[in-house]
Amino acid sequence: MRLIAETAYFKAEKREFAGGSELGDWIEAEAEIDALLGTCGASQLQQ
Repeated sequence: MRLIAETAYFKAEKREFAGGSELGDWIEAEAEIDALLGTCGASQLQQ
C-alpha cells in the first residue's frame, strides 16, 4: 500500500495539490502499481 500512497502523492504534487482529485489520484496510482506488479512480479519487488 505504501507504493500506492507514494504514487498518489506524486500525482497530487504534479497537479499542485489542487483539491477534488484525491480519489482519482489514488485509483490511478493503484492501477499503475497493479500493472507494475503484473509486469515485474511481486517477488522481484520484495527483494
